[in-house]
Amino acid sequence: MDLEHDLRRVLHERSTPTTDVDVVPLVHAGMRRRVRRQRLSWVGAAAGVAGLWVGALVVLQPAAGPTTPQVPTTLIANVPSGFQIRDLTFVSTTRGYALGTVPCTGGSHCTVLLQTDTGTREWERAIAPSVRTSLPDGTGCPAGLCVSQLRFARDAAGEEIGYAFGPSYALFSGGEWQPQLVGHRVEALEAARAGSVVRVLARPGGGHVVQRSTVGSSDWTTVLDITAPTYNAVLKRQGDRLVLVTYDNNRGAGAEPDVSDVRYSRDGGLTWDKGAHDPCDGDSYFAAVALARQSEVVAACTHRTGGSYVRVSKDDGTLFGPALDLPKGLDALQVAAPSSGGSWLVSGDVASERARVVVRSEDHGRTWTRVATEPTPDGVRATGYLDNSNARTVWWIGADPRFVWRTDDAGKTWTAARFR
Repeated sequence: MDLEHDLRRVLHERSTPTTDVDVVPLVHAGMRRRVRRQRLSWVGAAAGVAGLWVGALVVLQPAAGPTTPQVPTTLIANVPSGFQIRDLTFVSTTRGYALGTVPCTGGSHCTVLLQTDTGTREWERAIAPSVRTSLPDGTGCPAGLCVSQLRFARDAAGEEIGYAFGPSYALFSGGEWQPQLVGHRVEALEAARAGSVVRVLARPGGGHVVQRSTVGSSDWTTVLDITAPTYNAVLKRQGDRLVLVTYDNNRGAGAEPDVSDVRYSRDGGLTWDKGAHDPCDGDSYFAAVALARQSEVVAACTHRTGGSYVRVSKDDGTLFGPALDLPKGLDALQVAAPSSGGSWLVSGDVASERARVVVRSEDHGRTWTRVATEPTPDGVRATGYLDNSNARTVWWIGADPRFVWRTDDAGKTWTAARFR
């Protein structure tokens, strides 16, 4: 198949922005390596995104420091202007994908998928799911027909399999995305290399169904039926170890009590045990959870009257210890616990500074040090992301959806890449 000829034909047939350069050779060269690695359905992909090919990724180089980390300067073609990140997933320290949006004609937004083999330094286009992606602030999802999260894993044959979900669902296999009808909202999903995939479905009236499959398969088996009337779920994975928290945050003074339940699996999601009921204190709502080394689970919570804290379990979430206060004024959003060195990381908003920050503890929550700060931008604001791809590498999306932050020493130092 002549990739350049097909792309030129589609670009000619569809309306595209005016540009002073011929983008086809850039697209062709930038994706040639990827075509050799996987069988990509180029004609369908080009037809779906032809109007979005013009653009670039800029990695800036501000001064060093917690607020403006030192990063290399690189200009990479084929990334649309205005790209904003919604979610990240990594299959290795450097190999990963970014799901996001770009402005489209008529004031709408279109789904874009980027891929990298170098961490945050260089990105190029990949085939995007043929469904809309919600905006970084969580809005822009008409009738619930969109995705907001992304996971990739390799199957037993080494092929990369992709899952786009929340609330809709699509599977990437054989070089193309296939939207699939599930019947319920897909709330969470985690996959392991050449292993199992676990997804959590939310019933409209409350409660959740947990299903399990193998990487790349479309056959799912229900392994857990949760009838408690909770409406949200978060799932974390570390090899064969999984922790699921189903919760319902009512917040606000005088509101109904907040409810959260912990469940865990040690065999890749095949069997599950009941953990703690309400890992947060009675005056608090659940914010986030992370898997630390060995059997540790770290939960982040926030008092209804203000102020956040973490609690840790040393038995996969069955019992949690006392509250360990986070710095004053920090409203916790996410938590990560890279196993190298046993450090804990928490991201959250500091309203008094109009900023989103990351704080780090090396002594199991007794003291905290701020390690990254990002001013909250005007306009679109990201819901945020904080997760580790291995024992030392952690990725963060703060308040500004144009930035990706990365640390390779479990949170001591950070670099940031900015999409133009």
